Amino acid sequence: MSERKRQSLFGAEEPEAAAADPLGDLSDFRPGRRHADDPRLTREVVRPLAEQSGFRSRDPRDGYEQRNAADDYAPRPRGRPPGPPTVAVSLRVNARTAALLDQIAAEREWTKTRTFERAVAALELLLKEGKVDPKSLA
Repeated sequence: MSERKRQSLFGAEEPEAAAADPLGDLSDFRPGRRHADDPRLTREVVRPLAEQSGFRSRDPRDGYEQRNAADDYAPRPRGRPPGPPTVAVSLRVNARTAALLDQIAAEREWTKTRTFERAVAALELLLKEGKVDPKSLA
């Protein structure tokens, strides 16, 4: 059985474009092991082409001397740093209290959570200073 040359998938090439390509026409490529005497894909041919196109080498011998191996495995921070632990609080309040909480939050551009936390802190401060009678808050 005779082999015939395949037509290029990319159309006919101009002679100067074919001469500029050091790898030549690859239409005769066959997968398999490369022989040592095959001059097409040697390191000396491929490396300048890769560097010219901006391809970074993944060879561990290239450029890793100045880096510490532990740098590759160091944990990287993601997102915001963790704050204090929080718990979910579900409250049933009357409509007036819910509307007042929303109004205070909107006026100060706070979240409802921040508004609630500050309200509790303010109440705690007032109770410590004795400005509010705990029995009158019924």
